[in-house]
Amino acid sequence: MWTPATRRQHSRAGLRYETDLTDAEWRLVEPLLPAPKATGRPLSWPLREIVNAIFYVMRDNFAILHLNILGAREVTDFNGTKLSEKLFAARYGIIGTPAIQFFSPNAADPRHRLPRDREVARMEALPEPQEFLAIFRNNLLPIEAPSNG
Repeated sequence: MWTPATRRQHSRAGLRYETDLTDAEWRLVEPLLPAPKATGRPLSWPLREIVNAIFYVMRDNFAILHLNILGAREVTDFNGTKLSEKLFAARYGIIGTPAIQFFSPNAADPRHRLPRDREVARMEALPEPQEFLAIFRNNLLPIEAPSNG
């Protein structure tokens, strides 16, 4: 339940975009990221800004659903069918977690497509960083490295 205290705690006020990480969120995420390598080209952008950009792109370009593949919570598929989380996962062939499905909110009427064909891309388990980037490069967006001049 949202109370004045929880609204303050989860407020996005003061952030450039509502998808940007708060300082508290960054303190949780930063230790999970790989440390910069001592050799090679240094990062052109701070790692926090890269993570913020990923969240911005994800929020604006994809419909996101947190799904418990064994759960009973009711979810609504694109064609209006109401299913338990478990049946939804079975319909889309999700057999393990974590699995992330990417659905474009701009797709032309996904109701008339087979469930697996509604996805733009799928990430099963936790891929290596290069595999993760390949999902975006090959399936989702024309991601280009930022230019510095």
